[in-house]
Order: sequence, then C-alpha cells, then structure tokens
Amino acid sequence: SSESYNASVSASYELDLWGQLRNSRDVARASLLASQFSRDTVQLTVIASVVNTYLQVLYLQDNLALSEENLALAQQVLDVVQAKVENGAVSPQDLAQQKTVVANVKAQLPSLRHQLRQSRYALAVLVGEMPQAFQVGGGTLSNLQLPEIQAGLPDQVLAQRPDIAQAQASLMAADYSVAAARADYWPSITLTGSGGYASSALSSLFNGDAVYSLGVSLAQTLFDGGARNARINQSKAAWQEQVASYTGTLLVALQEVEQSLSNVQGLAEQQQYREEAYQQAEEAYRVAQVRYQEGETELTDVLSAQSSFNSARQNSLDLIYNQYQSRITLYRVLGEGGERDGGSKAPAEP
Repeated sequence: SSESYNASVSASYELDLWGQLRNSRDVARASLLASQFSRDTVQLTVIASVVNTYLQVLYLQDNLALSEENLALAQQVLDVVQAKVENGAVSPQDLAQQKTVVANVKAQLPSLRHQLRQSRYALAVLVGEMPQAFQVGGGTLSNLQLPEIQAGLPDQVLAQRPDIAQAQASLMAADYSVAAARADYWPSITLTGSGGYASSALSSLFNGDAVYSLGVSLAQTLFDGGARNARINQSKAAWQEQVASYTGTLLVALQEVEQSLSNVQGLAEQQQYREEAYQQAEEAYRVAQVRYQEGETELTDVLSAQSSFNSARQNSLDLIYNQYQSRITLYRVLGEGGERDGGSKAPAEP
C-alpha cells in the first residue's frame, strides 16, 4: 500500500525590490479613499436635505398657524366695524375695507396648505415612508432648540469635509504614482514557491548567469528611449495638478466657513431687535383697536397697526427659521457628520 501526499500550493509573487508593488498598492488605496469620501459627500448631502426639509415643514406649519391667527384678528376687527356701521358710527366704506383685508388673508391659506402638503410628501420620500400616512412630529420651530456653536473651532475640523478629504486622498494617490513611476526604472523579479520551499529560481538568483541576466534587464530598463522619464514627468504634472486642486478646495472651504459664521452672528444680532419690534408692534395694534372702538381714531390707523403687527410676527418667524438654516449650513460646510481622522496638511512635493 502507499500513501500519497499533495500539500503543494503554488503561488507566484513578484519580488518588490524597488517598491513598484508597494507604491502601486498605495495608489490604489488612496484612490479607494477618494471614492469613499465621494460617498461621504452624498451621505452628508442627504442628511442636510432631510433636516432642511423637516425644518421647512415646521416653518410652513407655523406660517399656516400664523395666517390663521391673522385671519382671526382681522375677523375681530370686522365684527367691530360691522357693529359701528349698524350703529351709524362709521361709513360702509370702513366695512368694505375690512372685508377686503379678511378676504386677502383667506386667499393666502390655500397656497400655504399646498406648500405644506408638498413639503411633507418630500420629507416622506427622503426618509422612505409612504406620504399618505406620514406624520411629522415636533409641532413648531419654537419647540426646537438652536444648537450651540463651539468656541475656538480648530482649523483641523475642516479635515471632516469630504471634498477636502477626497482632494487630500487624490493628492496622496498622485504622490504615490510618482514614486511608482520612478520605481518602474527597475526590473521585476518573479519567484515561484511550492509548498513553502524555496524555488530553484530564488536559490540561483545570485549565481553568475543570474547576475548577468539581471544586469542586462537593468540596462534594457534604463535605456528605453525616454519612455519611463515621460511617465515620471506625466505623474509629476498630475501631482502638481492635484496640489492646485487641493489648495483651491481648502481655500473655498475656509471662505464658506467664514461666510457661514458671519451669517450666524448677524442673525443672532438681529434677534434682539426683532423681539423689540414685535413687542412694540403688538402694543401699537392693541392701542389702535381700543381707540377705534372708542371712536378716537380712524380705521386706517387700525389697519396700519394691524399690518405692522402681522409683519413683525412674520419677521420673527422668518428669523427663527433662518437661524436654523444658518446652523445647518455651518455644519455642512464644516463637514459635520463624518467620522474621519486626519489633518489638512498636503504631502511634500515628490
């Protein structure tokens, strides 16, 4: 009887004496990172779209509620004017004016309801829900809380931005491409291993004939009519192009962050004045109503005060909405939401 053993597993490896494989792998790895950062860009864009649409839904809900309140206020004034006309205290012209105001407010409601319905449908699609049964929680913008902005944000936080990370990875890939092109000056040596034993090719690599063959291979590689030089120059040009792209991306990011922070600050400064304007307009409208009921002023004064009050309330709502929008923009330009490490330092010139 006999026993047969076949434990031979053949594998061919290229002996990476000059770094071609290592640099080529680095190129592939950096290129893969660049594609992953493109995916992160899409992810952050989707997140921002969901949050933006959700805030838009709340804003439109608040807008609709505000218009319904305006209608109720206009109807109250209409009731007062109607009573005065019946008592002969004012002319029917006042009644016609106030009916016009009521009709104009009513005309706003269908459009707001349509916009709200469309925004709810858009949000349902973004989160993968059926629009017909989709419900939005949260109620109003006032139920939310503005997120705080960390003081002294370091510039390294920009490394979270997918476009910067992608540009950096592309630059690294170009850097490794130059190294791989330089390593291409040298010949490739192949060894074959069987079952873990050294092959005869490896064992005789440095005998006289093998050394002579290696020298011939080197000579053929070095004197190739400038083809490898051309590839190196091409890789360097691609590297310089990536440096320019990386620098431009970084400058754009810095500009966007500066503009976003400035917008956040400006809106915060407006808040105090908007609140004061709201309080003054509310008081002016209340006084105008009382004076009109007592016959001390004309309806035009009431309508003017009512219009100012409505505008002040609308401006306050718009300011709250814009503040949330500015925070979203800031987090987007900072690349918040990713979990990447690294800084914004470019590789050195090859």
